[in-house]
Amino acid sequence: MIFSVFDMMKTIISVKFSILFLFCCLSYNHLSAQTVPSFDYQERYYVSFSGGYAFGVSAGDQGGNFLGQAVPANLMSNNRGTLGTGIPLNLRLGYYLTNNISLDLGVQYFSGARSQVQTVMLPNNLNMIQAEAFTEQLRINPSISFYVPIITNMLDAYSRLGLMVPVAGAAFIDAKGSAMAIDNAPALPGVNFERMERISGNFGMGFTGALGLEYALKPRLGLFAEVEAMHLNITRNQGEFTKFRFVDGDGNEVQDLRSVLPTSLLETNYVEALGENSNNLLSNPTGFNPERPMDMPTSTSFYHHLSTQVGLKFRF
Repeated sequence: MIFSVFDMMKTIISVKFSILFLFCCLSYNHLSAQTVPSFDYQERYYVSFSGGYAFGVSAGDQGGNFLGQAVPANLMSNNRGTLGTGIPLNLRLGYYLTNNISLDLGVQYFSGARSQVQTVMLPNNLNMIQAEAFTEQLRINPSISFYVPIITNMLDAYSRLGLMVPVAGAAFIDAKGSAMAIDNAPALPGVNFERMERISGNFGMGFTGALGLEYALKPRLGLFAEVEAMHLNITRNQGEFTKFRFVDGDGNEVQDLRSVLPTSLLETNYVEALGENSNNLLSNPTGFNPERPMDMPTSTSFYHHLSTQVGLKFRF
């Protein structure tokens, strides 16, 4: 049986989370089987700062459909790529329930790397349409951690399980190409288009798991390094072109298309399915209103990643 790359990545992620869960269970059983020592320090609270780099592990639809003079004619295709690659920056405030178990609430700012998600070759030796996807997100990450001493009061191994909940941010599709791709007017040779689409999503909740080592630099200061896996899907909700213009060869604006195009070509309302009452020419040709956002079928974007991170923890 032949598996797709997507199926392989899903299997790998499932195995990694299974291993993390098993490690946590074994750690808990080990700690429960022994007498948990009393705190050898007064500082039960802690704050940590960390950052690193995340590698996206699966690709999905990213929106920003193209409809224009491409090959084949009137090409319409979903952008595909991963939004999981980028830089995570974390701030955590936590509390030690025991020397071996802690709870914390993390805040993560994720700055996504640009990923080329679509390239369309145009006829007549025109330039290609190129589209890049990236994301900027603010996330909340409540979690529980289990610590196993390796060298007493010096080096601990730990595992962490938690939820990842985006609370702000969006995905973006940055596209550019020949103006002839979207308007075949005789006056447009040598003119290009530029557009940026902002895509917001419905509420989503993901899962995280990490394995790491923490080294005590001082009684209240620790240095840690970890590998984290995250699984997060977000379904598209609304899209809007925040930039859509024609520019000349020097990048100077020739025309701002947002001032002349109808709302249906600038804003998108993503729905589960198109029906006879949807604002879409295909499903509702007689009731379509060009001055309302276009209804389009939604899809899911993938933010799954594996990351390596380092940070500092202060106890107080």
